[in-house]
Amino acid sequence: MLAPLMALIALATMLVWASPSSAAPPGPGGDPGPECTADITGTLTATPSSIDRETTSALVTTLVWSVVVPSDCHVSPIVTLESRTVGLSGRMTVGVMRTTTFFLRLAREHRDLAHATVTVQGDPGFITVSSGRQVTADDIAKFNAQWMQPYQHDIAVAFATGNLVRRDRSAATAIGERMAAMVRMNDLTHDPRYLDHLHELIAIALQNRDDKHPGFTDPITHENFPPRPLDEIRNRSGLPAWGGKEGNGGLHAVDEFVSSLYAYPIAAFARIVAGNPSLQGAYGNDAMDGANAVLETVNLFLPQIRGRRAGAFIEAALTMHDGYRNKPSASDCQGEYDRNMRDDPQNRNRWDQICKNCNNLRKQAGHPLAHNENFAFAMVLIELSRVLDSDFYQHSPRRSSNAGSIRGLLPVIVSRQQRYFVNRLNPSDLRGPVQCQRNVCWHYMDDVAPGVGTHAEDPDHGSLDMFYLGLLRRDFGRLNAAAASSHEPIAQPLVNFARTFVENIAAGANINHDVAGNAWEPFDKWNNICYGWLDLTWEDARVYQKCHDVSLRIVDGRQPYLNIGNHASLLANKQFLPPAPPPSSGDRPRR
Repeated sequence: MLAPLMALIALATMLVWASPSSAAPPGPGGDPGPECTADITGTLTATPSSIDRETTSALVTTLVWSVVVPSDCHVSPIVTLESRTVGLSGRMTVGVMRTTTFFLRLAREHRDLAHATVTVQGDPGFITVSSGRQVTADDIAKFNAQWMQPYQHDIAVAFATGNLVRRDRSAATAIGERMAAMVRMNDLTHDPRYLDHLHELIAIALQNRDDKHPGFTDPITHENFPPRPLDEIRNRSGLPAWGGKEGNGGLHAVDEFVSSLYAYPIAAFARIVAGNPSLQGAYGNDAMDGANAVLETVNLFLPQIRGRRAGAFIEAALTMHDGYRNKPSASDCQGEYDRNMRDDPQNRNRWDQICKNCNNLRKQAGHPLAHNENFAFAMVLIELSRVLDSDFYQHSPRRSSNAGSIRGLLPVIVSRQQRYFVNRLNPSDLRGPVQCQRNVCWHYMDDVAPGVGTHAEDPDHGSLDMFYLGLLRRDFGRLNAAAASSHEPIAQPLVNFARTFVENIAAGANINHDVAGNAWEPFDKWNNICYGWLDLTWEDARVYQKCHDVSLRIVDGRQPYLNIGNHASLLANKQFLPPAPPPSSGDRPRR
């Protein structure tokens, strides 16, 4: 398994290898003289010369070249290929993403000796999204060409596998984003390619959950990852969640947020299958197993939901596990910092922040996690609740024995988490900025321990907040009916989050640093975070237009802010745009 995995990882990074032949290397860079320059010739071939991105994941070509220098030239010329100096003959393998012409060139003479063109089919070019409410065939074709071709599929699988077997928590956001995009695209189109890819990524995630992890030894670093690892905070091995060491002072522990990022699309997959009998023959067992696996993860973290009376109702939040009260120690955090600085000294600002966060873990034990971490967990509960409510699950012999007892509890927990958030909108310290006097603002996290600072929500974490609210809106009737039957109706915030986005966060050409409208450097840091904010399109079409313009912006011949999450969300939320106005009388054709 490792050989193909490492090959795919190499492909993903598009490494270029030059292999000069045994021909004489370039000379010391002298001028070969005009009497022989004109007689220097060269050949260049590219194999293959034609690539179809729709059918192959090998988006590489091998360049082979040779330069013939007359015998009376006593100094070897300087020859370049792909902007690098090369020998008089050799071969080089390069990645090719789009139709490209390569030039073998005499550097000093600025003369091309030969060229070779590789034609690449299936390149979508710059991505556009059609106007109006309808998703067109061209919209879907562009999405597929940008994200679903064989090489993109293989890179995604290699990335997920490589990081999950290494328990790298930092990769969970990217992996979870792709999985969530597959959910959106399946819900939008019902095309099986998205469900199949989601199914594939789910298998990788579940195979590498802490309770299933087979163990792994990194062939490059020789680091050992034992099977069913010990959670050093909870003192239990093989927990049904996803863990890692980063930010924990080198101590392994399962992570509530990371686990929710993986559990949400698994629960969504089960929901999709539960709602479509035509899918149950092929996916039914895996959907049931996935739902039961998510139920195990939820049961692990439910004791960390802490509630309290808030007026006539109860509010609650997912809290930091009590095991963090004494671990990791200050020396654990410092040791992790020292290792990070030794391995990557150029990234000091990041390691400083991680070390600070590590030492705050002891203070935060028992305190609420950030709003986006709470909402990631609530999204899992919402999707799982739909599955447990389905006839498909309730009548399956594979159903979990404790599903019935938890089924009615899930909407109540969502209601309590929602009330906790609503009760903390517009905190007093954020009422000073003019933007927060007109529009709703909130913190990244609340009820922090003494000595732990807080700040206005940033647009990245806020995007997940809005993703959750979009999911809550979709299922509000069902969830509220269930919660209200327990005398805990879901609190609806009577605020306009869309206006916060349009007037505070995206008031200018770029996405600002926080919900209060502060702009920090780098100016474009958050320009790729629209995926959740787009779910507010139903409330205000200006959200869609702002995100459309930023996400698809072309900068220096690229679209640097386009990612699979905001692309899928652009397509999924087109349906909420206002209908096109009827043609005016002046536009009507004459008869």
